[in-house]
Amino acid sequence: MPRNRSTLVAAITGGALAVTALAACDSGAEGSSGDAWEPSQDVTITVAFPAGGGTDGAARALAEGLESVREDLNVVVVNRDGGSGTVGYTHAQQQSNNPHELTFVEPGFVIVPETTEVGFSIDDFNSVGGISLYTSAVIAPNDQYEDLEDLIASAEGETLTVGFPNATGPQAISTVLMEQAGGVEFEHIVYQNGGEIAAAVASGDLDFGLTALEHAEGFISDGRVEALAVLADEPVEQETYADVPTAQEAGLDVSFSGFRGLVTGGDLAEEELEYWVSALDDYRASEEYQDSLELTMTQELDESGEDFQTYLGEFTEVVSPILPELGS
Repeated sequence: MPRNRSTLVAAITGGALAVTALAACDSGAEGSSGDAWEPSQDVTITVAFPAGGGTDGAARALAEGLESVREDLNVVVVNRDGGSGTVGYTHAQQQSNNPHELTFVEPGFVIVPETTEVGFSIDDFNSVGGISLYTSAVIAPNDQYEDLEDLIASAEGETLTVGFPNATGPQAISTVLMEQAGGVEFEHIVYQNGGEIAAAVASGDLDFGLTALEHAEGFISDGRVEALAVLADEPVEQETYADVPTAQEAGLDVSFSGFRGLVTGGDLAEEELEYWVSALDDYRASEEYQDSLELTMTQELDESGEDFQTYLGEFTEVVSPILPELGS
C-alpha cells in the first residue's frame, strides 16, 4: 500500500481501523457458512443520524439486503441521532458484546473522536466491512468557468466562495484538498444540506459548491448548474455524470470519497463476527447490492474484516491533519 500524500488521497476511495484485529475475519470473508452461530432474535442496526437522510436510506437498503441473503433474519433500523453521531456511536459502544446489535458507520465515526472528547473510539469496535463510497460533485453556475482548471485560475486572482454541508464532513475535507492541490484559498460557507448548496450556486449566491451527487443531479439535469468535476477516483457511470471528468482528469490532483460501512461491538465471539462478515459479503455479491449502488449513485467498497479496519486507518491518516484547518 502507498504512500505519499497524493497517492493516499487517491487510494482512500478504494483502499482499505476500526479496531480489534481478528484473523477470523478473513476466513469469514472467504465464505464461512456461519453455522457455528446464528442470530436468535431480531437484529438492530443503529444509525447515528435522523431518518430520511442518505445515511439512513443506505442503512435501510442494507437491512433489506441482509434479510435477502439470510433466511429468517429480521433486521430493524433504529435512528439514534444527536451530537453529530455521538449519541448513536456511544450507544453502540455500550453494546460491545451483543451480536444482535450492528452499527452503520460513515465518516463521523472516525471524525468525531478526532475532534471531540467522547467516551468511545473506533478501537472499541470490530469491523464487519465496507458497503459503499459516496463522492462529491464540483458544481458552478452555468458558463461561469470553462472547466475546473479555469475555476482554480480564477481563485488565484480573487477569493471565490464555496459552499458545502457539514463543517467537518467529506465535502469540507475535499475543499481543503482542492485548496492544497491548487495552491489557492476559498471562502468557506457551511450550509444545512446539499440541496441548499445547489440552489445557492444556481442563484449565483455561491461561486461554486461541493455536494453529494444525488443532491446536484436535478439541478444539473434541468440546466440550472453545471458539474465541472467529480471527486471520485474513477468516472461516475450514472447518466447525469457520464460526461463529467474526475478532478484528476480535469487537471487537479484530488480524489476523495466518504464511506459507509458496518461494525459490531468489540467483544463479540469469533464465530459471531464471522457470521456478520460472511453475511455482508453475500449481500455485496447480490443483485440487490448492485441495484442499491445505482440508485444511490455510490461506488463499491468491498473491503471485509481486517481490510476494512485498514481502510479506516488510512482514512484517519488522511483526515486528521486536515481537521484543524476546518476549525476543529
